[in-house]
Amino acid sequence: MKTRTFLLAVLIIASIACGQAAPSEEGDGLGMCAPGVTDCVDVVIEDVETGEAAEPTGNAQDPTPITEGEFLGAEGNEVRVRVWTGVEPCDTLHSVEVTETADSVDLEVLHGAIDPAAICPAIAMERIIVAQLQAPLGDRTLTLSGVELA
Repeated sequence: MKTRTFLLAVLIIASIACGQAAPSEEGDGLGMCAPGVTDCVDVVIEDVETGEAAEPTGNAQDPTPITEGEFLGAEGNEVRVRVWTGVEPCDTLHSVEVTETADSVDLEVLHGAIDPAAICPAIAMERIIVAQLQAPLGDRTLTLSGVELA
């Protein structure tokens, strides 16, 4: 009985600890540059559950691109895309890069584990990528890490 109680307590503590976002070194969490990166675009990632902005950490080990997402819309120079991630430290937003050409806009969103040995619950976190473009999306093709969305 003591073993079950201990294991249950460990699982509860791990679930709570893994579900919390790492504190931002930059302050308000609205910029999309990882600490030390100076040339970034105006992008915000919203945590749908909390309504707060999530800042990329820039410290994921072996980051990989997120290629699945949903185009939510464009208004003026702003585009919105929904993506799903796991919880930290098992899955964190590493970086977001926007590349615009006359024919396309690519949002490259990288994610990965901060601590590959961490044990985290299998919980999906909905994130909304909000990017300010140089010009309206218009009829340009929108891609997420090279995969066409709209």
